[in-house]
Amino acid sequence: MDIGKLYRESRSRIGAFVRESGPDVGQICVAACPGWTVADVIAHLVGGVEDAVAGRLKGPPPPAEQTTDQVNRHHGESLGDMISLWDRLGPGFESVLCSNHVVPAFLDVLSHECDIANALGRSADRDEFRVKLAAQPLSKLSDPAIRIDLVDDVVTPAPSAPGTWILRTTPFECFRLRLGRRSIQQVRAMSWSCDPEPILDRLFIFGPSLEPIGE
Repeated sequence: MDIGKLYRESRSRIGAFVRESGPDVGQICVAACPGWTVADVIAHLVGGVEDAVAGRLKGPPPPAEQTTDQVNRHHGESLGDMISLWDRLGPGFESVLCSNHVVPAFLDVLSHECDIANALGRSADRDEFRVKLAAQPLSKLSDPAIRIDLVDDVVTPAPSAPGTWILRTTPFECFRLRLGRRSIQQVRAMSWSCDPEPILDRLFIFGPSLEPIGE
């Protein structure tokens, strides 16, 4: 898996979204990132690459204060300028990702690609190869009581033994829920082998979303 190539594909798609969406796209609110606009999400992504290149990146995930600094650093800049800077820094950063197999950077940029696509009313490709790659490590929880089965055709699993919870869901839904892009209500309504209420708080790396996110 070439992490640098996967990152570059998301970077290119985000750049295309910006170029195709008109001059006011930066001010559109991103439901998956409460309080952020499209411009803020891109500022975070560009700032993350800047911090990595400068050797000051903390994480993953980076602490909230560093993420806030990334957004503030580029506040008021045009999307064109931010995308141009990202294009200049991207190839070197992607080479490092490839050499060191830095999966979290790929997960972050793909997640934000989906966030921006959703904000712009675009349909994400749920069956896309990159989504399936991202979902595979995210489906492996350290908690042995919880199992996520990645499937194309979601059906309710058979009842499981007491103390065990099995979720059958698509790679896209696994990817989105694990990174906090689904609400508790949405996850509770998924295809579980038994009532997931006791373990819902163990499922999220980030989040959950306070409001349902429809995609």
